[in-house]
Formats: sequence, structure tokens, C-alpha cells
Amino acid sequence: MERKNVLIGTAFILFGVSLYLKKFNVSASDVFVLFLGSFLLYLYRTKRQQPFLIFGGIFTVIGALSLLDDLRLFRNDFYFEVFLILSGLVFLYIYYSRGSRGFVYPGFILPALGTYMILEHVFGKSRVEPAFFILLGIAFYLIYFAAYWGHSSRPLAAGTLMILIGLLLLASRLNLLAIDLHVFSDYLLPALLVLAGSGVLYKSLGNRRKT
Repeated sequence: MERKNVLIGTAFILFGVSLYLKKFNVSASDVFVLFLGSFLLYLYRTKRQQPFLIFGGIFTVIGALSLLDDLRLFRNDFYFEVFLILSGLVFLYIYYSRGSRGFVYPGFILPALGTYMILEHVFGKSRVEPAFFILLGIAFYLIYFAAYWGHSSRPLAAGTLMILIGLLLLASRLNLLAIDLHVFSDYLLPALLVLAGSGVLYKSLGNRRKT
């Protein structure tokens, strides 16, 4: 009964604060997201369950950034990008706590995509297009060192391929290498991806036949 009263009392306080903050152009939904994140963190403190910590941290950060944006104390136009980066950190936390390799891929790739989208928004797509492949390549390198060191070189090979493509595009942008980007993107890049995929399938089928 006491917990129910606490929740009701907190809800009234939250509703009253949100109505007051309307004078400062603060959205009630932003207050709710921050409150939800804080409440989940409180549940983690009492129950010690990882999902409360993960989602509590995400909602708290998003709610705090939104409130700062409403109060014009911190302008943030990258909500989706920040969400991608935070989601990647959550997957990394799950990977390091549970040891499942499946989580390490989104753990590094999502922050790389979020970082690229921020660079694209700030500098323009035409200037930072090579960074897309370079960031993905770095992400695959980190995947290799974090989860596949001494076990498999596939992430390392994928990362090397991505970085080479990014460096070729960068050299073309700087007029250091005479490459027609349209020819590269329409013909060479698909061919490289098909060859890489075929190599992976061939190796996988060869391992199955051995077993």
C-alpha cells in the first residue's frame, strides 16, 4: 500500500512540475522520459536487474538532453544519432556482461553509424562520404579485437576492405587518385562486395564439408 501511495504522490508531483515548466516551453513528455529513466535506475538499485540499468540509463540521458534543449541550455539536433550511439553502448554492456558475440556487432556498428550521420549533418554528405566506410572499417576492427582475437579473421578482413574503400574515395576527393566515383560506386564497389561475400560463403561451405 505504501508503494502505491508513493507512486501516486510522485505522479502528482511530476504532473504539477510539468504544468509549471510549460511556462518555460518545457515539454511534459520530456519530463516524463526523464522521470521514467530515473525511476528505472531506482528499480535497478533496489532489484539489481540489468534491464532496469540499461533502459534507465538510456531514458535518463535522452530526457536530460531534451530538457536542456527545451530550456535552450544545450541545442541538440541529433536525437536519432545520439540514440544510435547510446544503443550501441547498451549492446556493448550486454556483450561484456554476458559474453555473447552477437551483441558486439551492433555495439560497435551503431555508434559508427551515429557518428557518421552527425558528421554528414555538420559538414555535408559530399565531404564526409569516405568517412562512412572508414568508420565502419574501424568498427569491424574493434569487433575483431573485442571478440574475435585469435579465433577468426573475418571482422578484420571486412574492416580492412571498408577502410581501403574509404581511403580510395578520400584520395579521389582530394584529387590524389584519378577514379570516377560513379564508375566506382556503380561497378567496382558491387563487384568487391560480391567477391567478398562469395569468399565468405565458400569458406563457410568448405568448413561444413570438413565437419
